[in-house]
Amino acid sequence: MKSSKLCVEQIALIEMHDAVIDRVVLPANGLVTLDFSKLYVYKTVAIERFEIWLYAAVLDLRGVSHLTLDGELTELDRVDDAEFTSDTGSPVEWKCLLDGSPVSGVLVRYGSGTQLVVRCDRAQLTLLEPQRHLEDWTGPL
Repeated sequence: MKSSKLCVEQIALIEMHDAVIDRVVLPANGLVTLDFSKLYVYKTVAIERFEIWLYAAVLDLRGVSHLTLDGELTELDRVDDAEFTSDTGSPVEWKCLLDGSPVSGVLVRYGSGTQLVVRCDRAQLTLLEPQRHLEDWTGPL
């Protein structure tokens, strides 16, 4: 799949809640890839007006030194929340992931309570072609 031509400035929010991770790829060179089949992206149309789009995406985690999965996953599991942290433990904003910013920790919580924990050096989120327009949203995010 090709990467999206969506400008970062057009993106108001990337919503990890209810995202679907289809695969976690673990090659031997310190790279871990999370393949998202569903990731919700809010595109700015005007002030407090947004289009919500469903995207496929890839999150590449580089310099991985630790990965654990606490619990079991099923095909029905959805992401409940995801946190990205810096070396100092402060949160890393999702927009920073679009430019491959330094990230030392990733915590993905699933609705079932299962957690995926990764220690790494850098994270790069690539939005692929949009799958479909879901709805319009008016109001603050």
